[in-house]
Amino acid sequence: MSKRRRHISNPGTSATDVPATSSERLRPLWLGAVTALFVATPLIPSEAAPSGLGVSLLMAWFTLCAAFMVMGALQRNLRLRIGATEIGVFVFVALHSLSAILLAEAGQPRQTLNMLWQWAGFGVAFFLVRQVVRTAQESRALIAVMIALAVCLLVHGDDPYFRCMRQARRAHEDGKQGTLPDAGTAGLGGSRPGGRILDAA
Repeated sequence: MSKRRRHISNPGTSATDVPATSSERLRPLWLGAVTALFVATPLIPSEAAPSGLGVSLLMAWFTLCAAFMVMGALQRNLRLRIGATEIGVFVFVALHSLSAILLAEAGQPRQTLNMLWQWAGFGVAFFLVRQVVRTAQESRALIAVMIALAVCLLVHGDDPYFRCMRQARRAHEDGKQGTLPDAGTAGLGGSRPGGRILDAA
């Protein structure tokens, strides 16, 4: 038992030293689910979080965390990794939640509530990673997945920046001959009402 506990507290232990218990046989399932949720996160724009568009992903995190806890409790081998880092993160999330609750009526209550759940989801995601990622090999694999995801996002962002936005800039530069007259504006020095208003301003 002491050897197993030393393994849990040491992320650099080889995966071959882990006893083949029922909880360890399920751990690849938890690892795969956590990785899948991280990969799915960029599918929801980060600026959409205050409007609540990411609630489905948050519910997936909460459901996965509940399933992990319940399964461990049913198998009577639930061992949580809680140290100074985990306590610090939990205190930060708790203070953020308390601030959101106390100041909810001062601004936008709905957006404040949505961001409260968003930060709670961050805490749950961190908690799950700390519980299911235990070896150096698993850490490197998760980091490799996140780096690959970042590269894919970079390539995806380059296309609209270098192609679509270039076309939009070109259309904007040709606005006096194209988009501005179509909008009923002849430009700063034009003879249409839009031009006179701009001149007067």
